Amino acid sequence: MRHYVYVTKGECGRHYVGVRSCEGDPAEDPYMGSHKDPEYSPVEKWIWSEFDTREEAANAEVSLHEVFNVAVSKHFANRAKATPNGFSVLGISWGTHSEEAKEIMRLQKLGKLNPQYGKTTSQKQKEAVSKAWKGKKRPEETRQKMRAAQRIEGEKKKGKRLYHNPETQETKMCWPGEEPSGWERGQPPYILSRRFG
Repeated sequence: MRHYVYVTKGECGRHYVGVRSCEGDPAEDPYMGSHKDPEYSPVEKWIWSEFDTREEAANAEVSLHEVFNVAVSKHFANRAKATPNGFSVLGISWGTHSEEAKEIMRLQKLGKLNPQYGKTTSQKQKEAVSKAWKGKKRPEETRQKMRAAQRIEGEKKKGKRLYHNPETQETKMCWPGEEPSGWERGQPPYILSRRFG
C-alpha cells in the first residue's frame, strides 16, 4: 500500500486536506476526498507528500490541519480537524450553512441513512453511563437548560410550538395561531447567535 496526504481544490476556490492509502501510484488514484460539505465539489487534486506508513501520513495530516486550522478557516472545506485522538469539531460555527445545505445534510441522515438507525442502548452501556455520573452533580445552569429542553420536547409532542417576544426576548409554548400578538416562532435571536456564533 502507498500512503499519502493530498489537497483538493473545489470550484468555489476552497481546499480540502486529507490522508489516503491506495494500491499503486497515488498520482493516478482517482479518489477525490471524503468531504462532507455538500457545497464543496473538488476539481483538482495534488499529492502533498508520500509516507512509508499510514501512521506517518496521519501525523502529517494532523500537522497540516493544525497549521491551517482547516475546520474553522473559510478557505477549507474540512468540517473537522484531525488530531492525534481522532477528529475535533471544536470552534466550528455550524450556523454558516445555507438553508439548502442544511436541508441536504438533514436528508442525508434521515431514517435508515442515520448511522444510529435501529440501534438501541444496551443495559451494559446504561450501567456504565450511570456509574460514570454517580456522585457527580451537573452545574445548575446545565440542569436548567436540560429542564427547559425537556419541557419544550414534551410540549411539542402535544402539538405546541415555541414562540418569542422580539422586544423582551421572553419565550412561551403556544398552540399555533394562539400565540400573543406580535410574537414570532422559534428561539430568540440572541440564543441562536450564542449557539451558532
